[in-house]
Amino acid sequence: MAVLRRYCHVLRRIAAVCGLLGGLQQGSAQQTVAEQYLFAALNSARAQAGLPALRWDPRLTAAAASHAEAMRRARTVTHRLQAEVDLPGRAAGSGSHFSAIAENVGVGSSAPVLHRMWMQSQHHRENVLDPIVDAVGIAVRERDGNVWAVEDFARTVPDMPLRDQEQQIILLLHSAGLTAEPSSAARAMCAQTTGYVGTRPLFIMRYNASALTALPSELLEQVRQGTASQAAVGACERPGQSFSTYNIAVALYQ
Repeated sequence: MAVLRRYCHVLRRIAAVCGLLGGLQQGSAQQTVAEQYLFAALNSARAQAGLPALRWDPRLTAAAASHAEAMRRARTVTHRLQAEVDLPGRAAGSGSHFSAIAENVGVGSSAPVLHRMWMQSQHHRENVLDPIVDAVGIAVRERDGNVWAVEDFARTVPDMPLRDQEQQIILLLHSAGLTAEPSSAARAMCAQTTGYVGTRPLFIMRYNASALTALPSELLEQVRQGTASQAAVGACERPGQSFSTYNIAVALYQ
């Protein structure tokens, strides 16, 4: 325990010199010192590149931990071991919802050594400095004096009840000048790939998105034509997808 405390003290002094102390302090008490170091180091690199910091994601961390442990046991570095599901499957299995995902894996004598190795590798550096991702999960496991590490990066899709998804689209349609309301028929049409339910609409658009901040341009064009006076909105789930999106249907009526 005394050795560990001395190691933590030395690491924090190094982090302070490097401008990483704030990132170390943000780490959870459940994170190891090595995991906190990697988290702080990658966010320091992103800050130097003018990119926003990534948030620590427990679900991605669970996916990273299962893979780090599997690599440690097998004494090999790979993105997928035999009998393992692939990265999207691992992350989805941990409960993570995402529209983009990437991974760094490695083994080295320490966390600082691993970070330097990744930053000197074009592909790994691109993952660290990817402007698309907003969250990361990191896991480090030790064996025979080495550390086996995994960084799972993702563009996360926030959990949102279907009714809240529909209300977000309704607000966007209202802003575009069209009356809209949630509809069971639209929900049924969302789950279908073709056809319609109930009264035949002037126009149906089924689409998926990782954010609900804007309407698709094709739908906006239909609204602006002025032939429709109201819209029905439905959201639905499509089980079995690793990559997560909001699934929406909008039907326009006279």
